[in-house]
Amino acid sequence: MSEKVELLNEVKISNTKRKVRKLGITGRTPMVSIPTSSKTSTDIFEQARLIHLQSAAKILDANIFLISNDEREVTIRVNFYAFKNGMPAERLIEKSIIKRKVLKKGWLSIDLSDEDIYIAQDFVVSFEYLPDGKEDNKRIVFAAKLGASDSWLRSNSLGLWRKNEVGGATMYVTAEM
Repeated sequence: MSEKVELLNEVKISNTKRKVRKLGITGRTPMVSIPTSSKTSTDIFEQARLIHLQSAAKILDANIFLISNDEREVTIRVNFYAFKNGMPAERLIEKSIIKRKVLKKGWLSIDLSDEDIYIAQDFVVSFEYLPDGKEDNKRIVFAAKLGASDSWLRSNSLGLWRKNEVGGATMYVTAEM
């Protein structure tokens, strides 16, 4: 065996920690709300908000502010859509993220930290109410912020999205970037 000297390229190691940020609307305008209800006892409704990303992110949770305070347990699905032509488009995450939650006034938070959701583009996050088939057409009232555009809703399964014109739903995600 003979000895040979090799010159290697420099390797840089960084300990830059990823930052956790709230993206979306975290404030609300008192006395402004978005009341929603199903048209039938078997139909859904969905509130959505555009989230702008500066870099790729892992989504840790999704949050929406409720004014409803009726303490009933409901089924919620969190969806992630592409954003095209000024509207929510196709789903980015096909996995159904469904949770049972009690409706109480304040932040309704869905923990997504174990779901391994990574997104690298602007996207739309939504909270979709899934009825249990009983005669339950009660309203759910969401907080809103005046002038917070980039918010949509739809009132039935696979229905057309309508833009919230006056104000948008108070909704955000926590992301690690």
